[in-house]
Amino acid sequence: MSATLTIPGVTMQVQQSSEKQSAALDAGLDVDTVQFGIEGPFEPWEGDSTALVHVLWSARHRGLTLQDDAAAIAEMIVRSRFLAAARALAADGRPTVPVMNTRAVGHSGSVEELVAVLEEARLSGGDLSGDGSAKTANIVRGSGWFAAIQQAALTR
Repeated sequence: MSATLTIPGVTMQVQQSSEKQSAALDAGLDVDTVQFGIEGPFEPWEGDSTALVHVLWSARHRGLTLQDDAAAIAEMIVRSRFLAAARALAADGRPTVPVMNTRAVGHSGSVEELVAVLEEARLSGGDLSGDGSAKTANIVRGSGWFAAIQQAALTR
């Protein structure tokens, strides 16, 4: 969990304790999640493609690939600060990908669906580095899976 320091007129995040960071690293989480946890407050960018690219880069640095490790990468995404922020922002009426309600139809937002989306990204030329990670992030965020995640947050 991250803490929030509030000074009149200023709110800022404070990093998790080193013990919590160590446990999060051991659990295979990305750097943003390790440093700040999955509790708000969230900046708008933390639920967009920039934050998802950070998760993908972390997976790459752990030696994972879309071809061989899509399920592990999907688990990293599901447990990430990126997804916690995307859900919280959507629930607050500020979805990071607006007007996706129709794309959510027929999707559950399950990890298995995300694995299939990651495979689609791989087959479309996405990967975990450079421009390929941006392409992968855009495919994930434009998917029915992500639409279902946001829709579920909106209807809580």
